[in-house]
Amino acid sequence: MRTWELNTVLNIYALIMNGRKTYDTRVPDPSKPNKRINEAEVGDRVVIVPVGYDFNPLELPRLTYSIADIKPFKPEDTWQSTIISMLNSIGLEKVFPSYSLDEVIEMYEEWSLVERINKYGIVAIGLGKRLA
Repeated sequence: MRTWELNTVLNIYALIMNGRKTYDTRVPDPSKPNKRINEAEVGDRVVIVPVGYDFNPLELPRLTYSIADIKPFKPEDTWQSTIISMLNSIGLEKVFPSYSLDEVIEMYEEWSLVERINKYGIVAIGLGKRLA
């Protein structure tokens, strides 16, 4: 069993903490050991680490969950179609509650993930039982 630390911006952290966001997404990067999330398995653990502009200014707790589901999505014709396939499969409300599809697409662009999505796809991580 492995443990994966996932730095998470505060607005997304809040959605996970209150139970509204039940799937988190990550874009793998095989060149970096801590970003090989495509190697995660059901039963592994994820630690959600809140980060903001000053990293963790409010000293919010790290949230630990078991991984209940892993859904890899391979790159499609465009990075947007990869995101749309993922959201159609899992459901926008489970991945990005309170966001529209246009807002989600914009977030991935702002996070500079387009090139990696085109190359490696994206992995959806179903959050299971909260462990800590």
